Amino acid sequence: MGKTFDTTPISIKSYFEEIVGIISDNLSTDTDFSEDIPQVSFKHGTWADICNELMNDNVDPNKKSIKYPLICLIYNTNEKYLDRRHNSFEVDLLICTNSDRNLTNDRRYEDKYDTILMPIYAELKAVLSNYKKFIGYNQRFEHTKTDLPKAGSESGDQKGTNLADIIDGIYLKACRFIAANDLLDYTAPNLCELTSCPYGID
Repeated sequence: MGKTFDTTPISIKSYFEEIVGIISDNLSTDTDFSEDIPQVSFKHGTWADICNELMNDNVDPNKKSIKYPLICLIYNTNEKYLDRRHNSFEVDLLICTNSDRNLTNDRRYEDKYDTILMPIYAELKAVLSNYKKFIGYNQRFEHTKTDLPKAGSESGDQKGTNLADIIDGIYLKACRFIAANDLLDYTAPNLCELTSCPYGID
C-alpha cells in the first residue's frame, strides 16, 4: 500500500544547523567582521553532550582551531502541533566564545561582546527574519537574552552553563518559533501578470 502521510516532522537540529551556516558565511565574508569572526561553529545536544564534544575537540588540532565562536542548540524542547501544517516550539540557544578569567569587564566587552558576540547575535536575528521555514514574526522572535561574562565551570563563576571552558556568552532562553510543513509545492504568482499596469508597462 505504501505510505499514507504527506509530511514528516521537522528536524529542529537541521534547521538551526542551516541557520548557523548562513550566519557563518555572512560574517566570515564581511570585511568588517571576518578578522574577529572567521567562522561560526554549531553544536547541539544536552549540556553534557556539548561539554563532552568541546573537551574532545581539544585533542583534535583541526577541531580545536574552530571551536569558537559557537552557537549551541540546547536540547530541552517541547513541540506543540497546531495542525497538520504547523507546529510551535521553544528552544534555548547559547552564543559563546572562548575567554580569559583575568580580563577586566571593560576589556571583556570590548574584545568579546562588541566585536564577536553582539555581531553574531544581530546576524542571528537578521537571518531568522528571512528564514522561510519559520513563519510569523521571526524578526521579533520572543526570547529572554542574558549576558554570561566569564562563565563556565573552570571560571569559578557558575552562570547557567556546564561547559568546562571559560567562555563569554549570550544565552537566549525560550526562543519561540512556528515552523511550517509544506504539504504542496507552491509558487507565488507574479501579480504583475494578473493585473494590468496603471502605467501601461508590460
